[in-house]
Amino acid sequence: MRKTSIEILNPEHLALLTKAFPPTEEQEQVIKAPLEPLLVVAGAGSGKTETIANRLVYWVVNGAISPQSVLGLTFTKKATAEMGQRFALRLDNLAQNLEKFVASPSRFEVEMCRQLKGDWQWRDDSKIHGFIRSLTAGLHALRESGMTSRILRSGVEVSTYDALASKVLTEFGVLAGRDSGYQTITDGTRFQIMSQILETWVSNLSYREEEGASVGNFIEGLLHLAGDVNAHVVDLNTMKKLYADFLATAQRELLASQKLDEALEPLKAAKKAAKAANDKQREKALGAEITNLDLPLTSQAKKDLERTVEVMRFGVDAVEVIRAFNTRKAQLRFADFSDQTREVVELLKKVANISQSYQQRYQLVLLDEFQDTSVAQLKYLSALFRNHAVTAVGDPNQAIYAWRGASAASIEEFPKYFSDNPSKVASLTLRTSWRNDAAILNVANCIASEIAEQNRTEGKNENFIMPDLSLRPGASPDLGRVYGAPFLTDTDEAQAVANFLENWRKDLEQAVEKTAAWQAAGRVGQPPSLPTAAVLCRKKSIMLPILRELSRRGIPFQLQARESALLDPGVVLVRAALNVVVNPQNSGSLLLLLNRFRLSREDLEAISKAAGRTVLPFQEVMKSQIGASVSQPGRERLAILREIIAKLEKHVSYATPLQMAKLAAKLLGLDIEQRIPGTPYQEEAFTIFLSIIEDFERSGQATLRAFLEWLDVAESEEKEVGQFQEAVDTKKVQVITVHAAKGLEWDYVAVPGLSEGNFPDNRTEIWLKNYFVLPYPLRGDRDSLPQYEINLRQLGEKDRSRKFLEQYDGVRTLHHLKEEANLAYVAFTRAKSHLFLSMSWFKGCNVNTAKPGAFFRVLLGEDAKLFCMEKPNKGMTLVNSQEFMHLPDWLGDINPCFTEPEEANPNVQEFEAGLWQAPSWLDLPPESIRPETFPWDVAGLQRSYQMVTVAAENPPDSQALESAIPGSLSWRVWKLYNAPRPRLDSSTLLRQIAATSVVKLDESSDDFMLQKLRPLPLPPSPAARLGIIMHAWIAQQLGQPTLDIPDGSEATLDADSRLKLDCYRQTWENLQFLKGKAVMDIEHSGSLVVGEGTEGFEVPLRIDAVFQERSCGTTWIVDWKTASHPHPPQYERYLHQLGIYRLYWLQTHPELDSQDIQCAYVYLKEGETEHQVLTLESILEHLKMPDYTPEYLYKLLKRGETEATEFLSQKNL
Repeated sequence: MRKTSIEILNPEHLALLTKAFPPTEEQEQVIKAPLEPLLVVAGAGSGKTETIANRLVYWVVNGAISPQSVLGLTFTKKATAEMGQRFALRLDNLAQNLEKFVASPSRFEVEMCRQLKGDWQWRDDSKIHGFIRSLTAGLHALRESGMTSRILRSGVEVSTYDALASKVLTEFGVLAGRDSGYQTITDGTRFQIMSQILETWVSNLSYREEEGASVGNFIEGLLHLAGDVNAHVVDLNTMKKLYADFLATAQRELLASQKLDEALEPLKAAKKAAKAANDKQREKALGAEITNLDLPLTSQAKKDLERTVEVMRFGVDAVEVIRAFNTRKAQLRFADFSDQTREVVELLKKVANISQSYQQRYQLVLLDEFQDTSVAQLKYLSALFRNHAVTAVGDPNQAIYAWRGASAASIEEFPKYFSDNPSKVASLTLRTSWRNDAAILNVANCIASEIAEQNRTEGKNENFIMPDLSLRPGASPDLGRVYGAPFLTDTDEAQAVANFLENWRKDLEQAVEKTAAWQAAGRVGQPPSLPTAAVLCRKKSIMLPILRELSRRGIPFQLQARESALLDPGVVLVRAALNVVVNPQNSGSLLLLLNRFRLSREDLEAISKAAGRTVLPFQEVMKSQIGASVSQPGRERLAILREIIAKLEKHVSYATPLQMAKLAAKLLGLDIEQRIPGTPYQEEAFTIFLSIIEDFERSGQATLRAFLEWLDVAESEEKEVGQFQEAVDTKKVQVITVHAAKGLEWDYVAVPGLSEGNFPDNRTEIWLKNYFVLPYPLRGDRDSLPQYEINLRQLGEKDRSRKFLEQYDGVRTLHHLKEEANLAYVAFTRAKSHLFLSMSWFKGCNVNTAKPGAFFRVLLGEDAKLFCMEKPNKGMTLVNSQEFMHLPDWLGDINPCFTEPEEANPNVQEFEAGLWQAPSWLDLPPESIRPETFPWDVAGLQRSYQMVTVAAENPPDSQALESAIPGSLSWRVWKLYNAPRPRLDSSTLLRQIAATSVVKLDESSDDFMLQKLRPLPLPPSPAARLGIIMHAWIAQQLGQPTLDIPDGSEATLDADSRLKLDCYRQTWENLQFLKGKAVMDIEHSGSLVVGEGTEGFEVPLRIDAVFQERSCGTTWIVDWKTASHPHPPQYERYLHQLGIYRLYWLQTHPELDSQDIQCAYVYLKEGETEHQVLTLESILEHLKMPDYTPEYLYKLLKRGETEATEFLSQKNL
């Protein structure tokens, strides 16, 4: 490494050459800072990634560092990809300009002059020429130093912190005796292992079940504790001793309190007797004796102390559970990321010279999002790169992952960890916001300044406190809009959020028109950007009323794939059915199923009355003979539900969770309903749900009960339940949690739910009374955390009336509120130009009001301090502050509610009135609909039809509507008649088209479009049923267990079909094709993406089997066929399916080449070997096509889209 004092090219030169923005003074300080430990405190939107990319380029050029000798670390795979792309873009731009300079220096100088005058808007010619001279001189010197474009493109290594830990273990673990071959496991597998440990645990666990807690909560709590043990590198023996010591202290204090009570009791009795006897002298003497003793604890203080005894006793036991958990993982050769990180810390203590090897390998190390590192990560990074060229970038105000193990003091402890001379470590700041308009910054700085003031109060070093963000140069201080108001109910709040987003939709429509005009004009380059929008929620429960309102308005929105899947009504129903099977007392799930079958409110009341209970009892609902007052339709529907539950119960003892979910969906009829246009049951959501189950099942010992418990806990704890990288549709509102929004930005942002208990969250448990919080004295960041002791002498005379643990309320609340303030800061700084902040007094059907949260009160100008201990009073009034908030016209008739309401929650009455719909057959499977079950009022239906027809032919105008009675027939018909009618477009039909359907685009196109528009189930086919049974049998032979589902069983086959089935099986068992091939995958589902962005197509597919040839490694993708081998003239019909399969496999396995993949149909009806296999190559050769390419498929789909547009136009749809 050459720490040169002579610059070859300065930051401005490199900005021009890499097509970056000219650096500001504060950015230039970071870019040029010496190759030594460096801390950069970077505010939200300050361009930190761009700045460290420019720092990388600067030292590659001026420090003779190869890009391959640079290491970049961040937290997620997505962030890794983005960082790697940014680094590669800057280095590639520099390489291109170096090549242009070498090819033609004069032409290069002309181009640079043009850029300076155009992009940089320089007007001083002498300045421009001087700059160009120094630039060309620097490029000559760069070439002489040996730098080439090839070196610049050699690639920077970018990784996650966890992946680096795994890499170190893989390389050097054997030196410390660690075996190879460990498998990294998911949270679902961790949950299963802990569940299995507890099922066989013989010792007593001193745990008192919390109200409302489940077994899943208990398991998750232990897993959280085990994770923190690793994150803080805690020795289990030390941990057990600490619990035991605190247990002894708490018991001693409790015993002392009991003895004091015993000593006081006779003295108080004697004093009372002396007073009754009017013996003043004795009464006074006894009073003095009582005063000389310690004051007794109140009953509440004793309960607190007893709770601490329980928690410490549990801690002693929990240590052994965690020890067994770690042992079991090691036996299975499993390790989670926290295990790997801790092992690296231990490895680096044992094996010398690993750090020397890594420092020679990486001459510059860039640490992103440093505020979110754990103590274990700090320790292993410090051991590897201490006193090295490490640049850490982070924002203490965006430290929001303490609950996930992040250290509370990463930023301020950087100098201590990475330098032998901490006082000499440089700390620089990036405080200019390039994202937020002025109004947004005002709100963000309001929160940030409160955080900074609290940090100063706690004595934090000023170098590690994020100052207020400053507005980007040249931006108007009048830009940006922040709106905020409280509303009566969350329904009103949701309507206000939707109104706010209507502004975004108008802006989007105008931007789309401008983009179309821009493209029509034939302009080149980047088209105008489209405005984006998001709703950020502290908790997922806040989303539901907003999602309902967005759906009602037709405002397009997008959830993260896992959220969308778990909220899908079909997935909710499947989970409800499975929950009832494993836990019949789950009344909430039972109610969902009863609502699915449209039982009337009267029937439900009759069932409860028959059982003599107010809560619906499962046993009564499932009885074949129930109360006589239950209607006949109700009885029929319950019979159908009973049959479904009975079939599920039949399989639960041996079927996997995945099989049970598929069976439940089939029995509920969702597999058919998912194909109907406009259905709320989305097939894509159910596919994602199945993927979540598959992830959970990877350990091989998954049970349905464990999966459902894990899923419930994952949702309640706001945890991730799968890894999905779905494409973001910028033309839709993104509805996500604040945690998921970190690092992202939108033009319009709404942050609802800013009420006390929601945002900020009021969970502020301390470790002395929480079973699953790691004791602070064991944490590596303990010096930055509140200190608690079990010492009753701390309670002064005035405070003895308080609870024992109440003395810590103030400090713990302030600490927690600071973490929540960081989260609010993240949420508010996501907005570029428009921010809407809101809360509601009533949430759902709650009877009690929710007070405005601390952030909302501060912003609305109550003159309240954020970090104060005052709580909002009853009957409070909020004062709207025009400095931050503006009541907009677009609120319309949705009135804010600035005064705490005295009336009851109006949502309760609406909910009770509309809870149960009238009996309906619409949602039932077709085969269950019988006239005697759902009697038709034919005469009434005819009358209704005639009335609606007449009213529709003569619809009332708006003037007549004013006199119509709301809810009357004329009023309802007019509303229906004038409701906006969504028009279908071609993307409705073809943006998703199954691989097996692509061939139909070449055939009867109109029939195919009509079937796509209104899909109807195909009539039953004996051949199709036979094919299903054969496919299931093959999957079973290859290792995929299947269920005996009646609709697909052999019992339904006639003699001829059974004979065919036997022939197919015999052919399959004797297939020469299978010789020398190993099974890779069975019944693999996925989607091929063709094209990019909104112009792309998604092609869902399902591959029967994937094999690998043992001799040469060739991958074979196979589709089983029970039909005859086609004749060559028919080959064109068979092209697309195999072609799409190969494109998909190449897309998802980029390490393979096309020649490494073979695709084939295997025909089981053919006895002769030469007719059993038809390959894609054979089809292509016959059709004289060189290959089946993405471009060919894309053109076909675009042609189909054009035909779909014409079809919709012809049908006036």
